[in-house]
Formats: sequence, C-alpha cells, structure tokens
Amino acid sequence: MASGRYLWNSGMFCWRPRVVLEALDRHRPALAQGVRALAPAAKAFVSGQGAGAGETLAERFPGLESVSIDYAVMEPATNAAMIEAAFEWDDLGSWTAWARRQARDPRGNAASGRAVTIDSDDCVVLGGGERPVVVLGGKGLIVIEHEGGTLVCPVERADEVRKAVRELEQRGWLAGEEPR
Repeated sequence: MASGRYLWNSGMFCWRPRVVLEALDRHRPALAQGVRALAPAAKAFVSGQGAGAGETLAERFPGLESVSIDYAVMEPATNAAMIEAAFEWDDLGSWTAWARRQARDPRGNAASGRAVTIDSDDCVVLGGGERPVVVLGGKGLIVIEHEGGTLVCPVERADEVRKAVRELEQRGWLAGEEPR
C-alpha cells in the first residue's frame, strides 16, 4: 500500500445490465438464469405497476446463489477498469458510519427525523416515524425508531445489529411474518 501502486475497491460499480448479465452467463450461469427470471417482477416492482411483484421477488430471490459481486463477476473479469476518484467515501453500512456523515450538536449527538436529545452525549438518534423519539440523559447510545421496530444499543455494539435481526427472524417478528 505504501508504494502507491494500489487502490482501494470501495465496491462502487458502474455497468450496463447487459454487460453484468453476460459476465454472469460466463462465470455463474445458474445465477444469470435466475436473475433474468426475476427481471419482469423487478421492473414491475420498481415502476409500481405490478401487483404482487414484491411478493414474487421476496419468494424467489432467496433461492438465488448468495455470492458477492466481487467474487462472481469482478475477480474473473477481463474487461474491467478501475478509476481513481478524489472524493470522500464512507461505507454507510452501519449506524456509526451514518452518524459520521451527520451534523453533531455541541455534545456530540447526531439526531435526525423526529428525534431530540436532552442532557445526552455522543448518541445517534433517528426518529423514523410519526412518534417523536427522545433520549434523556443518554450517553453513547444508538436509538433508531422505524416502522419495523425500535433499536436501542450502546454505540460500541453497533456492529452486532445482525444478532437482533436473527432474533427477530427466529421469533417471526419481521415485517410481513406471522408471529410465532
């Protein structure tokens, strides 16, 4: 890395659908076939025209091979190019990463939506619905209110959110599931 001859793959790709499907045809033909079979439902879902398209996608998508685009397409590619970009980038795959891109109050709190912090320090609070979210006297908390549920955890455990999702799945409490 110190030599300057390497660049970081941030996972941002730009291609024509035809090109990536051709790559899947070459390297993952069964996956390419499955993706093509989902195309009509995906187009209907995105356009808002297809009643039941979302259900079709939810039903069939999990049956596709679970493989990263890096491994399936980019590693074996012979027609790829990488360009150096001069802009800030952050992987917004966690609440702490999201918070790094938000304005902070003088006590280090990042709050958005119908959310307020009172006498709190270094909290990440997102009010995602009609009801306001208030953190009173919190320190280092993540509080996310969403139509599917509410998350409260210490900032240092933000990377463990998948544990909560697995628990909700086991209980059948995710949106659209019948409770168990």
